[in-house]
Amino acid sequence: MQEMSEDLKKYISSQDFMKIGQAVTHNQWVAASMAVQRLIDGARKLELKGFERPLVGLKQAVLRKNVAEAKQTLAQVMVKRVDMYKQLFEPIQVSNESDC
Repeated sequence: MQEMSEDLKKYISSQDFMKIGQAVTHNQWVAASMAVQRLIDGARKLELKGFERPLVGLKQAVLRKNVAEAKQTLAQVMVKRVDMYKQLFEPIQVSNESDC
């Protein structure tokens, strides 16, 4: 469990998410495709079904060289990433109502 948690933290913290946005913006389609594929492989390894599906859609947009669709799909992926990041890295807040 601890090993999966560490792998998940590494995945969520991956710079590939940012690299995709930069590559799409600069029409570097091969670089974008390779970064998306690394993220897809990581999602499959970690069994993150919620990430795998939109990443496949992102890869399709990149293969079609559709900047608008790729950016929109990447934005959806980033929302999921931020949600997961918050769950992993933010400390659990405990209510101190019993201390009152």
